[in-house]
Amino acid sequence: MAQSILQKEKYKGNALLQKNYFANSLTKKMVKNTGQVQQYYVEDSHPAIVDPDEWDVVQVEIERRKKRSSIGRCKSSFSGKIVCGECGGYFGKKVWGSYKSDKAYRKEIYQCNEKYKHKGKGDK
Repeated sequence: MAQSILQKEKYKGNALLQKNYFANSLTKKMVKNTGQVQQYYVEDSHPAIVDPDEWDVVQVEIERRKKRSSIGRCKSSFSGKIVCGECGGYFGKKVWGSYKSDKAYRKEIYQCNEKYKHKGKGDK
C-alpha cells in the first residue's frame, strides 16, 4: 500500500485523468484504461503535498530498488541488501552441513554470491 502512495502523481500536485472509464454506460462498470481512451496529464492542477523535486527523487529510488531486487527472490530479509566490500556483489544466505539425518550440524551463513564465480573453490 505504501508503494502505491509513493507513486501517485496527486502528491506531486499533478493529475492523470481518465485512468478508468465506463466500459458500458448501462451497467456503469469501470474498467482500467490501458489505451482504449485518451488520457490527459495535468501539471499543477492542485497544491502539492510533497515537493515535486523530492517526489522525482523518490521515483528514481523506487526504480533503482526494483532493479536491485530482481537479482534474487530469496525470502531472507538481508539477501540482496548487504554488498560485498571486495567485488560489489550481493550477499545471500547459504546453508553449511545440511545433513538430513542430523540438523545439529546445519548452519546458515551469509556470503557473497560472487565468491566462487571469479576464484576457484580452493583459492583464498
